[in-house]
Parts: sequence; C-alpha cells; structure tokens
Amino acid sequence: MGYIFGVKGLDEALVDSIRDGALVIITGHPGSGKTILASTVCYTNSLRGKRCLYISFQEYRERLFRMLSRLGIHLEHAEDEGFLEYVRLPVLVKSSQLVDEIIKLVSKSDPDIIVVDSITPLMAAMRKRVSARSYLQDFFHTLASKFGKLVVLVDELMPGDAKKSTTGIEFVADVIIVLRHRVVRNILIRELEIMKARGSSLSVAKAPFTISEGHGLQVWMPVVLEEIPARGEEVISPPCKPFNDVIGPLRRGDVVVVSHPPDASPSFVYEGPLGLITARGLRGYVLSFMRPAKEILDILSELWGVDKGVLEAKLGDRLVIDSMNPTATETAQVVAYTVESIRAIKPDVVVVDGPDLVYELADRKEYISALYNLIKWYKKMNILSMRIVAETSPEVYNVYARLADVVIRFQKVEGGEKTGWRVYMWRVGREPAIVSHEHVAECQKMIRQEVLRVLRD
Repeated sequence: MGYIFGVKGLDEALVDSIRDGALVIITGHPGSGKTILASTVCYTNSLRGKRCLYISFQEYRERLFRMLSRLGIHLEHAEDEGFLEYVRLPVLVKSSQLVDEIIKLVSKSDPDIIVVDSITPLMAAMRKRVSARSYLQDFFHTLASKFGKLVVLVDELMPGDAKKSTTGIEFVADVIIVLRHRVVRNILIRELEIMKARGSSLSVAKAPFTISEGHGLQVWMPVVLEEIPARGEEVISPPCKPFNDVIGPLRRGDVVVVSHPPDASPSFVYEGPLGLITARGLRGYVLSFMRPAKEILDILSELWGVDKGVLEAKLGDRLVIDSMNPTATETAQVVAYTVESIRAIKPDVVVVDGPDLVYELADRKEYISALYNLIKWYKKMNILSMRIVAETSPEVYNVYARLADVVIRFQKVEGGEKTGWRVYMWRVGREPAIVSHEHVAECQKMIRQEVLRVLRD
C-alpha cells in the first residue's frame, strides 16, 4: 500500500510523487498550516499501517497533540497503536551529533515516514557554517533516497519572499508545497502552490485551501479543462410554448442566462428555472448569493399557492437549495465549493442566483477564467446550467451573455401606473426575438399548471 497526503486535492494531483525514497518539502510563512499538513501526512498514513517518526525542534508534544485533535488529527491514537513516535530534539547541537541522534531514532523504530518540523531553526543555528548546512542537506536527501524512507521536511519562507526558503534545501526535493495566506476584504485567504512534483503531470499548480475544526486541512482544486466539450443530446423542453417557439428546446450542457434590472426582479426569474426542474421531475441544485433557502421556498410557495411544508415534502431531495455569502470568501473557493457540491448532489440542472455579486467583488481576469472553466465543466458533466443575473452594468451583462447558449433578458416597460416586461431572447444559431409581457404571463401560467399537476400526483 502506497502513501497519501490525506488531503483529497493533493492526493489526486500528486498521486505518483509521494512514495518510498521521496523528499517532500512543506514550506510557507509562519501560521500558514505547514505543521498541520505534515501531521496529516503522518496521521493518515499511520491509519494505513505506516510507521511515522515525528521529530520536532519547537513544538511540545501535549500542546501540539491537543491543537491537532481539534482538527481531526489524532496523533495520540497513532502513538497508542504503535504507529507514531514523537521526539523533541534540541537545536543547539553539532550537525554530526544531530545526524547521529536521528540515525539512532531511525534504527530503533524503523519508520516508513520521517517528519522533521521544522528544519528552519536548525539551519539558522548553522548560518555561518556552510559545510555543516551542506552536510545536513545531503543527510536528509540521503535518508530518503538511500534508505527508502518518505521524508517530510517543514521549512520557512524568507520574510517578504513569495517562494524562496530560508534553508536552500528545496534544490534536492522531489516535491515542494508552498502554503501562503493573505488578507482580502478583512478575510484570511489561504492558498497552496505545488512548485515541484517529480513523477506527476500537473495541470493545476495553485489552489485555495481551508483549515477547520473536525476537517483539518482541505484543498479545493480548481477545474481546468484542456478541451471544449460539446453540449449533450438529451432534450429538456420547458413547459412554455411561447419561449419554446423562440429558443427551441433546451439541452443538457446548455448555459442559460436570465438577466433583469437590479431594481426589479420579475417572478419568472425563480418560477422559470425552478418550475422547469419541478415540472420535468429533474434533480436540481440552487446556489444563491442573494437569499437563504427559506426565502426562495417562500417565493415559490406564494407563486404556486402551495404550503411551504407541502412543497418541501413533495420536492424532497430533488431540489437542493444552498446559499453562500460571497463577501466571506474569494472566487477560487466559491468555484471549488460549487464543484464539490455538484459532485455530491449530481443534479440535472444547476441554478446560480446572483453571480453578479461574485463578479463585482472579484479580480476580473481571475473570475472570467474561473467562470469559463466552470461552464465548460458543466457541459462535460452534461448539466443544464442557469444563471439569474442582476444587470447592474453593461459590463456585467456582457460577461455572462457572451458565454451563454441562451439569453433571456428582462427589460422594464413603464406606462402609466403599470410596469410590464419586454423580453429579449436569443439562442446560439438563431435570430434574436422580442417577447411581450403577455407572452411572459402566458408562459408562467403554463409552467404553474404543469408544476401543480406534478405536485398533486
């Protein structure tokens, strides 16, 4: 049985790089999660029957074990089972003495994995002794390559430097993982970079990660597709003749944008997509950046004249409504969360409510790149995706419309005391058309009739 990092995203990306004889460097700024990742490697492999020797020059056992247990990393359990030996060594010793001590420990316990946390104070103590530093670098490399051990070294980045370590040991490493954190809109954002990975073919080098109680360190690998997938062949016909006449039936993999003015949201923006899901017996996933699930169900309950409790019971798990505060995270994490949710739920249709908020908060180039790859991933997964967008500016509308297969654009028509809707509709390969307020009302009536028929059955 081989080795794992114990972190889903990393295990998928570096499946061929973590092995007997590999030297792994985990580096980053103070507090970025280096010890947590190194401990995760040690703990998850101990659950697979691998013995781990954990050598620390800084952390006291009780304090470290207590902190890690809150994250779901139970080193004390591994120790009790005989798969972990934790040793704290002093820094202020000669390099030859340190090597002798590590060799004794390795000979005694014969571990599969050796973690050294951290080599930074050790190398700093030998800053002016170049020969001693070189001796230690060669020793750690030899420990991995000659003795066939998986060696994990924790290192520090130089202050103010995004990539350069304080020790220079990265030159002999097989894998280098850099952990960073920064503050964006007063939120702590964590990012992992794979700088080196012998034996693995990487398509993605950077990914957001989180650290949380009970879950430890989780890496959210972004979706990046090399190919442009085609839409599916399966037809999904909305129960709405006026719209079908203009745009034709929808297909799995289609990207639909429903836009509306920011100061007026027609009832169709919810009734259209969610009515389609309900009327056709599809499995749907709604991610709203605007409203909690309760409010969306309240809207549907009022539109359809159905008690919310009855609605929830009838829809069951066929319609999953989720919500996220876009100001509490950044683009990459939003996309990663969406992908993980979709993989778990396996919907036929995905409805995203208020993605314009995410766009307005994000770096433009980063967001468009992430959106493009996510939309193409939907196509690959054969998912019909629909976005409800508040048209706060021409720029916002253009971003979503240019990536869509179908556009349904609501524009206010004011006359006297009444306000109606003029709807611009377009599908790739067809001429655009204008649909009147009366046709929208007719469409909603047809959707409502079909939904109520399904809910009664």
